[in-house]
Amino acid sequence: MFDALRITWQSLKDLWDDFVFLIMVNLLWALSILLVLAPIFFWGGTYPILALIMSLALFIPVPVVSAGLCFVANQISRGNAVGWETFATGLRRYWLKGLVVALVNLIVLGLLFTNLQFYAFVLQGAWTNFALSAWIIAGIYWLIAQIYWFPMILELESEKVLEALRNALALVIISPGFSLAMAIVLLALMLLCVLLTVPMPLFMAVLLMLIINRATRSRLDLVRRKRETRED
Repeated sequence: MFDALRITWQSLKDLWDDFVFLIMVNLLWALSILLVLAPIFFWGGTYPILALIMSLALFIPVPVVSAGLCFVANQISRGNAVGWETFATGLRRYWLKGLVVALVNLIVLGLLFTNLQFYAFVLQGAWTNFALSAWIIAGIYWLIAQIYWFPMILELESEKVLEALRNALALVIISPGFSLAMAIVLLALMLLCVLLTVPMPLFMAVLLMLIINRATRSRLDLVRRKRETRED
């Protein structure tokens, strides 16, 4: 927990150092979220199916902007100066990977939700509680791995999406206590930003991106140190 809080504090200092620029980038992210919600807000009651289709179509910019935002946060975690050119570079280089990660997440979360609903409400039997627990654990494991997945893409020389996913899943196993503590901190910050309303459009997304990039680099440094110790 101490490492998770230390990384959060460092990320807060990073946010403060580039406060104006990061707020402006975060506002772009917030705008992409509002575009997704707009059809549901205006036409959800009258044309629900059309509103849902439009929201799904307008969801595409969200992972793209998030990819650019994550690249900015990654550069800050490396100690590099950032600006609009950095954000544009992140969009240009990682927009497709952002879409792939979002698509995979939608598929996996859809499968998890379907299985949870099936074992909880459809299938009845003595062993269904075990199956339901297994799917819940798998879902939690998958969600915690998201802390590392996209930042891992930025850390790999190959920048391969599936290789980054494999490493992200492995990091959760290598550092289970840290990963769980990090997930709790991120969830608490997200809930706080949503409840307070104002922080969400101003700096929620960029703060979370700063934290997950620092967390990923922290675990990679730990793995490298352990490997060097074994080799010595």
